[in-house]
Amino acid sequence: MIVDRISREDDGEALTLSARVRTSSLGGAEFEMWFRIPSPHAPGGPLDASPFLPPLFLMCMFTGEPLAIDGPVSTRLLGATGDIADVCCSFWPDRMRPVPVDAPAQDVAGSRGGYGCFFTRGVDSWYSVLTEPGFTHLLHLTAFHPPQNRDARRRALDRACAVLPQELVHIDTNVYEYRPAAHRLTGAELGAVALAIGFGRYRRPPRVSEPLRRRQAGQPTGAIDAAWRAQIRLHRRWVHLDAARAKKRTTVVVAVARELACLVWEIAQQPD
Repeated sequence: MIVDRISREDDGEALTLSARVRTSSLGGAEFEMWFRIPSPHAPGGPLDASPFLPPLFLMCMFTGEPLAIDGPVSTRLLGATGDIADVCCSFWPDRMRPVPVDAPAQDVAGSRGGYGCFFTRGVDSWYSVLTEPGFTHLLHLTAFHPPQNRDARRRALDRACAVLPQELVHIDTNVYEYRPAAHRLTGAELGAVALAIGFGRYRRPPRVSEPLRRRQAGQPTGAIDAAWRAQIRLHRRWVHLDAARAKKRTTVVVAVARELACLVWEIAQQPD
């Protein structure tokens, strides 16, 4: 797979980073891939082709095709491709295999001070936002949603984020449209991986730590009460399934995650 004709254009409202993608697999397809970022949040400095590496690298690991990017890529990201391939292939050894990546490396300018979290209204992103006080921006990437659902999801995200202090930034891209259907990681797979990583905390009895107490200051009483009930219920659920019924740890995690999603929905339904 070859990525070339990389360009960057800012029309005053949004910066568009685009490139031509040519692949020898998938019937020799050729298409344009692009990312669109609101101008106030667009990165400055030299042209950086790093955004093309993650989605196309995963696609190439499915097809077994080497990836060549005719543009500078973050030195740190390029150096991590071996580790990324090892992790992905350990999850899906029958579907992925490591492939070489050829691209010039460059050091990318440091952060301008923001601290962002990808936000979808899913359980894992709500968990991150509600337990980490340092986020300054919530990033919504439309590529993970089918085109026919994007406007509705965007409106739902705007409503959900209206009660949060962080700024919501919508980043548009056509990545989803050109990822072959047979090679998509389904929402169930992604959710299972994300949920399995983060829910061991409910093995311990719930408590209100000092950092949590500070984060709760000024928040609606109803939401705080619901969150505390959720902590107690999820801990009891974990203990019951893990100790009393000796269920597999993966079964316990998924059951607790499913209940957490319902409890988050309860908080979201409360009046302002």
